[in-house]
Amino acid sequence: MEGGLNWLEGDRFRHITLGSGIQVAQIVEDRSGGLWVGTSAGLFRVQDGTVLKSYTTADGLPNNRVFAIMEARDGSLWLGTSSGFARFRDGRFTSYSVARPGTPGVRAIWFYEDNAGTLWLGSQGRGVGRLIDGQLSWFGMDQGLNDEVAYSVIEDEEGDLWITTNRGICRVAKRQFEELAEGKIRRVAARIYGPADGLRSSECYGGTQPAGWKRRNGQLLFACIGGAVVIDPPALAGPKTPLPVRIEAARINDRQVQPQTVEVRIPPGDGNLEFEYTAIDFSAPNQVRFRYRLDNVDADWVEADNRRTAYYTKIPPGSYRFRVMAQNVDGTRNDASMSFVLEAHFYQTYWAYSLYALALVLLATSLYRLRVSRMQAREAELVRIVEQCTHELQTDIANRERAEVAAGRLNRALQTLNRCNQALVRAGEEQELLREVCKVTVEVGGYSLAWVGYAEHDEQKSVRVVGHFGGEEGYLDSASISWADTERGRGPTGAAIRTGDACLSRNVAADAAFRPWREEAIHRGYASSIALPLKSMGRPSVRSPSTRPMPMPLMWRKPPSWGN
Repeated sequence: MEGGLNWLEGDRFRHITLGSGIQVAQIVEDRSGGLWVGTSAGLFRVQDGTVLKSYTTADGLPNNRVFAIMEARDGSLWLGTSSGFARFRDGRFTSYSVARPGTPGVRAIWFYEDNAGTLWLGSQGRGVGRLIDGQLSWFGMDQGLNDEVAYSVIEDEEGDLWITTNRGICRVAKRQFEELAEGKIRRVAARIYGPADGLRSSECYGGTQPAGWKRRNGQLLFACIGGAVVIDPPALAGPKTPLPVRIEAARINDRQVQPQTVEVRIPPGDGNLEFEYTAIDFSAPNQVRFRYRLDNVDADWVEADNRRTAYYTKIPPGSYRFRVMAQNVDGTRNDASMSFVLEAHFYQTYWAYSLYALALVLLATSLYRLRVSRMQAREAELVRIVEQCTHELQTDIANRERAEVAAGRLNRALQTLNRCNQALVRAGEEQELLREVCKVTVEVGGYSLAWVGYAEHDEQKSVRVVGHFGGEEGYLDSASISWADTERGRGPTGAAIRTGDACLSRNVAADAAFRPWREEAIHRGYASSIALPLKSMGRPSVRSPSTRPMPMPLMWRKPPSWGN
């Protein structure tokens, strides 16, 4: 009543004023005989007709609009508000499911404490709540209930919970909520009572007053639109009967297949499957729930609710088993299954896959060989190009080296000739001139030893040394060189005198004509020798005491590398 409370005492009504505009929603008497009043302005404590205290959000209430009150066995109060619920004990509030800023809170409108101390809640918008050991869970339509609004939750003597909603009265075995919370099942099996079962309306709305009540004799009373409903649970509970489940038809690979208990072999096809199944329950056939699973395809059960057909597409060849499980509102379960083999087209067989694999290997091998062949050809081409470039480079380098050597020889020759001309101008006598020429030949021309000899017309036809320069080290004293046609006259010096032409011994160690002087030459490091006849205007030198030319032998410490 707006503004306060009225109660009948004897034959007169008495009134307690709570405040202007305050609406009373719930009145509960506790064990001490005091009253707890839930209103639109908070919670009031009334004792012997006097308001002792009021509680609001300032004291810890989730919201000032209090719709439900229940005294628990431990003496605490459970209070439902429009934005959450709270527990009041020892003057303190503990809030649950309080709305966050900008979001609607849970509107708790019913409390029930079972024998185990578990608290069950009815709410508007969240279905049924369960609070156990401080853990709060909510169950709604996704979990198998028929509505998200629960006006009352009452337990009968058999352990079933009766829940009033806007869509009828829902009965669920309490143990199913426990199995659901533990993850053993995904949905509860709910038996829904509506107009077809005798209710005048499926809308069982109770407002702020109790929407349900349990009598001492176990009967349940519920408020519905059109009148109250009395339910005697034992009278409704008949003997539980088996729940037959059948796979009525199967269409596999566009072929109608009769379900059998033995494995069925299906010819090759497109892999499209369709199964029709059902369960026989005459008490509530529309409330039977199904789930199915195709082994080797589905990782888990597929929840089908009350749908009685399953579809699969593009299933590959192999062995399969289709299983369907049904559960009625009493929690009775049963299942059925059929096994079958989808045979493969030839291109899906292991032989075909082996051929595919072999072809793939051959293709890969061919591609690899082709690639290797191309790489080898490319490598050969690169090698050819490199060899060609190297040869051209080496030829160019050799030509340059030969040119440099030739230029060096020519330069030395020119320098030698220039120095000799200078010596000719400066020399005062022949002996000095010849020695200076030998010196220039060694220092500028790069020879190891240079000497000038006269061809004598004595009996031995000896060659007399008239000038020398270089690393002689007594070599000329022991040479005994002759220009006669004898062993000591067939060396480069003797041959140059006899023939009037330059005579060369490229390798004194291998030249047979140089044998008389070989040991001494090798001992001093001489490797090659050349004798040049000195001429003037194409004739023998005028300084020669005879018509025989005057030779100028030259010695190297390594064989020369001359061109043509």
